[in-house]
Amino acid sequence: MEFKNIAALTATVVVALIVLGFVSTVLNAIVPLAVVAVVAFILGRVSTQVNLLEAAGRLLRRTSAAAAKPAAASQAKKPAASQQPAAKSGAAAREAEAIKRRLSEPEAQPSAAAQDDFVLRSEAEILAEMKRREAEIAEKKAAPSADEVAAALEERRRRLLGDQADQS
Repeated sequence: MEFKNIAALTATVVVALIVLGFVSTVLNAIVPLAVVAVVAFILGRVSTQVNLLEAAGRLLRRTSAAAAKPAAASQAKKPAASQQPAAKSGAAAREAEAIKRRLSEPEAQPSAAAQDDFVLRSEAEILAEMKRREAEIAEKKAAPSADEVAAALEERRRRLLGDQADQS
């Protein structure tokens, strides 16, 4: 009777460990992935009408401007004991002004050459180019290459001369 109790207890512990292992796997691997998938889906749906590059640029401009203001304000509040600290605060102010000017300038428009890279073509033009390229490929396949010609000549020489080809 005692053996049956020990076996039942052992089986219960083993089943409990297997269940805990499964729960641990779910909590450590599947749940974080599910959370990431849900967040990615929501962000994807929300950002369909937003240009993320422009939003990132605006965010960078805000953070750099916010960082420049406290730095300039803290340097302006410090008393200038000598010329060197005054020169440093002047340099920082000039740098802050240069950053503000760069941020206030509109972004450079793409050059005319970059805009001309993409040309809209009609279906007929695309089909004509496709046929031209297919003809070029067929022509290249039909004409033997120099390597093929040399290999064919070597094979013919071996076939006709037999062992004498190796001696020459």
